[in-house]
Amino acid sequence: MSDHPLYSPATTALLLAMTALQRAGGVPPTVALDNAIHAWRDHTEARGSDTWEYDEIVAVVSRLTA
Repeated sequence: MSDHPLYSPATTALLLAMTALQRAGGVPPTVALDNAIHAWRDHTEARGSDTWEYDEIVAVVSRLTA
């Protein structure tokens, strides 16, 4: 990522969890983190906030572990 924004503790935990899910599937660390950040940004841009509903979390987990 070209920028280095400060993330809230909750967002950081979410990004690390999304990264860990991918790592368990063999995705390289930096690729997994970039994928997680892109998924989070896509979500926040589409929703207009950093809130997540259960079905949105299920969808992103499915996408990141496919």
